[in-house]
Amino acid sequence: MEFALRQRLRAAEAVSDLAGTVGGEAAIDIGERKSNNVSAFPAVVQTVVEPGRIYNQSRRQGTRKGLFRYEVFGLNADSTLLLAEAIADELEAEPEASIAGVRFQRGIIFAGPRNGGVEALGDLTIHRRILDMEITTKT
Repeated sequence: MEFALRQRLRAAEAVSDLAGTVGGEAAIDIGERKSNNVSAFPAVVQTVVEPGRIYNQSRRQGTRKGLFRYEVFGLNADSTLLLAEAIADELEAEPEASIAGVRFQRGIIFAGPRNGGVEALGDLTIHRRILDMEITTKT
């Protein structure tokens, strides 16, 4: 589910066109920001807050309702807001197909996008915006 979500966001032009790049790919990663180079901003870090596994009496179900956090890091506040909104728009949309064997239902904004503060990183000023979304999938 986590890898399919990242793949979905990287494939969405409205999202990837706003993101920086690392290694020729949109700077959208799981659990870490891969680079502090200026070209890597804005960057997105996707984290599972609640894996959302659903069980019945005999086993784990193929349906999951997980809570995901998207932290958007940028060199200005505008870039973080635009990218966070693009992520929300993509995940709220009704997808046309499954990705990597994962079928997505419409995502729901749980909290945000909200300001995550500003920090200094060497000569850079990094702005952060946080978006939490509930995503339901079926495998």
